[in-house]
Amino acid sequence: MASKARDLSNFISVATIDATEIATNAITTDKVADTAITHAKLHTTMDLSGKTVSFAVNQISGNAIDGGVISNFTSTGIDDNATSTAITIDASENVTLANGAILKVKDAFGDTAMQFNVLSSGSNSGRINVDPDNTGANSQLSIYIDNSEKMVVDSSGNVLVGKSTADFGTSGTVLFASGEVDITNSGTPLYLNRLSSDGAISSFYKDGTSVGSIGTLSSVGPYIGNGDTALMFRESANSILPWSPQTNYYRDSAIDLGDSGDRFKDLHLSGGVYLGGTGSANKLDDYEEGTWTPTASSLGSSWTVHSARYTKTGNLVHVQTYIDGIAGNGTSAAAQIGGLPFNLPASAWAVGSLNSANANADKSNFHVRMSQSSNVVDLKHGRDTTLAGTDIDASHIIFSLTYFTS
Repeated sequence: MASKARDLSNFISVATIDATEIATNAITTDKVADTAITHAKLHTTMDLSGKTVSFAVNQISGNAIDGGVISNFTSTGIDDNATSTAITIDASENVTLANGAILKVKDAFGDTAMQFNVLSSGSNSGRINVDPDNTGANSQLSIYIDNSEKMVVDSSGNVLVGKSTADFGTSGTVLFASGEVDITNSGTPLYLNRLSSDGAISSFYKDGTSVGSIGTLSSVGPYIGNGDTALMFRESANSILPWSPQTNYYRDSAIDLGDSGDRFKDLHLSGGVYLGGTGSANKLDDYEEGTWTPTASSLGSSWTVHSARYTKTGNLVHVQTYIDGIAGNGTSAAAQIGGLPFNLPASAWAVGSLNSANANADKSNFHVRMSQSSNVVDLKHGRDTTLAGTDIDASHIIFSLTYFTS
């Protein structure tokens, strides 16, 4: 006789089955008739810890599974503990956030690129790409802001800001893994700003040893140098001053410009040089060398100028002249040589030496004398006796003279 299943629903509803009344593993799926046990027959709380409960496909549904939904969707979502999906993982392994941002992580093995993107829609999107060219080897990390690439870390570890190539001619900054920094800009490429105190703004080292600095004293200007030797650029006085970075102050009469074996070549000045002191008497404000053209009216009709040179140092002038081939047809007027390069000041006189081989034998103490406010010398002999043009006929003139000018 076939066994008949017993209906225990009414009994269970009014009584409790003690655990000792049911043998271990006694209740199996074939011992319970279909629809025999419904949720109305179950106790509010059932402890199934340590047991495995299996359900057929589509056998669990509804919205009462604590905090979320389990379904057979291809994309499984995580809600926001309310009614909206917060995170979705699709079949391409993309993770989409509720605000539209997407995280993409792809296999990094072999030739397949690895990309990690954080996206939002439109021109305001931002993302981080690893190997955006999908090459695998020689990959790079790129950071985009407002859908524009702003920074790159290349496969060599170099950091590129504002540029995608390390080319020095391209605007932007490169921080090389080797320690080099390249900055390229069509304007000022580098600004340094020291706050509050005075002193070095940029310091330079070689193998850990200081070799120089660029700094400032705010009341004066910027300096550049090393140790106690530097130059200060004082804009307010249009001057360059000897300076000590160590004390950040002037170094008076302590720094040389060049030395005996390391000289500068030419010094071009439009003003003067103070030598041995700072007073007006120590100022050398002019030096020049050149030639001049002698003139004469009482000498013979022709002559030859072999040399007529001058040197002017400050207001001191030295002239030297050699004239020969003088014709023998001079006049009896006073012998004079004009055309000297600078005038003698008022209330001043000067005397120089003179040689004229063919002058009359009774002449002696030849000399030249220059009178005030002129650039003419008189040829003299004896006690300031004037020589005539005829005294110099068929002879030569050699004279030198040093005098002051204005």
